[in-house]
Amino acid sequence: MSYETAVVVLSDRAAAGTRADACIPAVRETLDGAFALAHERILPDDPAALQLMLRAALAEIERLHLQLAGLRRNRFGRRS
Repeated sequence: MSYETAVVVLSDRAAAGTRADACIPAVRETLDGAFALAHERILPDDPAALQLMLRAALAEIERLHLQLAGLRRNRFGRRS
């Protein structure tokens, strides 16, 4: 079984494109077969940008939870 992971790098220069990011390739190299790098993001060193991205990710997770709960209420899922 493989788990999907996400990597967020905070770097003003990498986000602006003036410097190549070395973190994401290092993380990709370090992950073993149990993890797959599904999402990668480079953001400037701005707490507000990071907060906005994390809140959007949490909102998407909540939306998916509600959708799954609705499917279960209507008897869709494993047994259907």
